[in-house]
Amino acid sequence: WVFGMGLVGLSDEVWKMSQTWIVLALITWVVTVLVNWFLVRPALAGEGPDVKQKLAMGTGITHLMLVVTLWLMVFKPFLDRG
Repeated sequence: WVFGMGLVGLSDEVWKMSQTWIVLALITWVVTVLVNWFLVRPALAGEGPDVKQKLAMGTGITHLMLVVTLWLMVFKPFLDRG
């Protein structure tokens, strides 16, 4: 994350933090961190019947967010290429 933000800052105005694909990628990264912090982490420490379900749900959401982030980084939708 820090490396990517550094690259955006050093890109000589090629990439700007205000571009939609960068903002969306940051949002998906924040969602991934929050899901892992509030859903996966407690499930790993807990016991009971709901633990496996919460862990599976958190892992699935995390994987989905990572695929969306990868798609945003590779294809850069909403980028004005003109």
